[in-house]
Amino acid sequence: MNIVSLSLSLLILLGTVLPFLKLEHWAFRFFDFPYVQFSTINIGAIFFIILWPNENPLIQVGMICLLLLCLAIRLWIIFPYTAIASKSVKSAKYQENGVSVKIMAANVLMPNKNFEALIRIIKEENPDLIFLLETNTLWKENIDKAISAEYPYSVLHPLENTYGLLLYSRLKLRDTKIHFRIENDVPSIESIIELGNDRSIKFFGLHPKPPSPSENKSSLERDAELIQVGKEVRNSECPVLVAGDLNDVAWSHTTRLFLRLSGLKDPRKGRGFFNTFNANYPLIRWPLDHFFLSSEFQITQLKRLKHFGSDHFPILAEIYLPDFSEGSKKSITSKKLDSDDQAEAKDKLRRAIDQ
Repeated sequence: MNIVSLSLSLLILLGTVLPFLKLEHWAFRFFDFPYVQFSTINIGAIFFIILWPNENPLIQVGMICLLLLCLAIRLWIIFPYTAIASKSVKSAKYQENGVSVKIMAANVLMPNKNFEALIRIIKEENPDLIFLLETNTLWKENIDKAISAEYPYSVLHPLENTYGLLLYSRLKLRDTKIHFRIENDVPSIESIIELGNDRSIKFFGLHPKPPSPSENKSSLERDAELIQVGKEVRNSECPVLVAGDLNDVAWSHTTRLFLRLSGLKDPRKGRGFFNTFNANYPLIRWPLDHFFLSSEFQITQLKRLKHFGSDHFPILAEIYLPDFSEGSKKSITSKKLDSDDQAEAKDKLRRAIDQ
């Protein structure tokens, strides 16, 4: 029992410390993800040590104190994403000239052939924008056939490497670009979405590669893409919506750096985790699919949708843009960036481009 207690304590200590190390190898970055799972193990370990005391009471007390500290650190990091925390994005308060936009995002899992299940979800939810990731030509053909008549505007870039993207819109798209920002086989979408009455928003759709043994051994490429987009968002002259599977969790250092660089807000804060991956394993889930909004936006609803055969759940947000003054965005994005954030962003971009 003493060996088990000590092993559990060391595992939890490592799982708590490693995310704070800014090392980019996938083996370190993995520990960014299972915060809730490790918190549960942490609580179980405390009860285990209490129920099976160590022969040395000082060692037992020391392990309990260590585990309580690890638990407090984890809960402090994930607390903003619970329903009892303060909301980062306010709930919508409708005005006469406000505009609502409903967007759905889904990583389809390229080998998944359950096209009809996703099409049913699209018809049930009736979104204005649909952003589909990991789409190949077969997915494009099946989705096109079912919904293209209702969505006259689109950006279609299917690929067979699991990084294809499809964007369908009822709203007019202009100045659309397909970027290969860091890696030449990983596209992203940038487009202006016209809302009418001379109002528009800028959309960024992303799906960087994850740090993993089968993809990129390092998180550098993913981090650099987010940093590059964050810098572009900060200079945007219109409201911004960023969506996609970022292969990163909401509370990681990289995502928090991205939010500081861009000035965007996470609508999950104060509303819940909205875990979208892995849809097939209830005990191993975390939030990989994201919507980030500039400060002008409010939100009407945010929800995870039904399982349709992918390893990701779809996610839907109804965002609301009130009648706003142009100065409101400038007051947010004019905040001076922290010098450490600037230095880290510059270093990662330089290394990713050199590589």
